[in-house]
Amino acid sequence: MDVKIDRVDAGRYGLNIADVQALIAGAVGGENVTETIEGLARYPVNLRYRREWRDTPQRLNELPILTPLGQQITLGSVIKVEISDGPPMLKSENARPSGWVYVDWQIERGGPNSLGSFLWSIPMEIVNVSGLKNNPTEALRKSQGDLVVVMNRDRPDALMLGLAATGAMDLAGVRAALATALFRDGHLALVRAARVAQMPTGSFMAHVSRLGIPVVQMTAAEATHDMDTLDQWLASS
Repeated sequence: MDVKIDRVDAGRYGLNIADVQALIAGAVGGENVTETIEGLARYPVNLRYRREWRDTPQRLNELPILTPLGQQITLGSVIKVEISDGPPMLKSENARPSGWVYVDWQIERGGPNSLGSFLWSIPMEIVNVSGLKNNPTEALRKSQGDLVVVMNRDRPDALMLGLAATGAMDLAGVRAALATALFRDGHLALVRAARVAQMPTGSFMAHVSRLGIPVVQMTAAEATHDMDTLDQWLASS
């Protein structure tokens, strides 16, 4: 929800920007006016308009306010409320970054944007599980151009889709995010992860450090052993 303040109209009623912002904050979010004490616990008492008075832009515009000049006007006289899409956000599940893909499931109705029509319209290749084990390179080659369905006997078991075919690796930030996840989970060493991210090793080290990912991972016993070895080497040199 975007709230745009009309500076000219607000000034006409003796209101400045801070006054209008305080009115909006009080109307929507409320304000803690006191607190109640129950035993050792303290709970704030929040005062604001009832939900049915503020649950739509139209009702927000109709909220009555009192100006410093003593006039009673509606909030819509000095603001304009609009509903708009917000910026993209990073989502996570179980502390791991995640991405959601929404599919319009209308197979029974045969909708033009249904999952069934999507699968019907794209070229596909078939690979058996035994063939995937014996010759994985062939399956990877096919996935660079088409969607590959891995069949386990007569049952579809998995889908393979080449990243190059989707163009996903060319999107901003994808390479760095993929390399960071692979390095964090121990699938790639630091230098190889930096190559995947197409970043200098030093820059990639700084990148993962900013995210709180340790560049060198070892147990306390391993760290102690390395420090003892270093001390012995310094003493003998």
